[in-house]
Amino acid sequence: MGWYKEESAKFSEVRALIADNGLTLGKRTQAGFAQIYFPKTLDSICRYRFYNQVHTSLCFQIAKLITMFQTITPNLAIGSISQPEDLQGVAEKGYKTIIDLCTATECNQLDASMVQGLALKYVNVPISPKNLSLETLGTFKKALESSPQPTYVRCASALRASVFSLLVLASEEGWTEAQYLEKFQSLGIIQKSDCPMGAFAHSYFEQKV
Repeated sequence: MGWYKEESAKFSEVRALIADNGLTLGKRTQAGFAQIYFPKTLDSICRYRFYNQVHTSLCFQIAKLITMFQTITPNLAIGSISQPEDLQGVAEKGYKTIIDLCTATECNQLDASMVQGLALKYVNVPISPKNLSLETLGTFKKALESSPQPTYVRCASALRASVFSLLVLASEEGWTEAQYLEKFQSLGIIQKSDCPMGAFAHSYFEQKV
């Protein structure tokens, strides 16, 4: 079981990804999920069932979660990196700022002193389903614009990071909702049709009309 101890730190990130997509991890399946989440083959991962529903795309996303880093523009990248050695890699790529969208209560928020110890500026803009609003988006946009560039935006599953980052770009470049969705889908980040983040993005474009 040594492999489980080494990877257990990632388990909370997987739980966050499941929650972001409106799914639930049952108590009786937690041990089984941990064992299936960390096998050597993707085939095993994709056989895991969430209450008897197979979510193959979501499982593939979980498999990629640990090292998630995607470039959006030359000055902006998004992802879910949380480990010090991986954040060191972000610094080595030339990034100057980490904007963390995790809340203090979800246990995925980065340690500010650890990030600053890597010579990175740390900014926390906590985002949850409870505070999805244009005001929160404005706070994020202000943090993004006022921070040293380039910037890495992260959260536990990269879903909040991708939605908020793309909405800022949409506002700056005048994207339609279709253009936003095309860019979002190109990132390969899965969200359910009734996901709160997706609903917020849709409402953003509705308010622009």
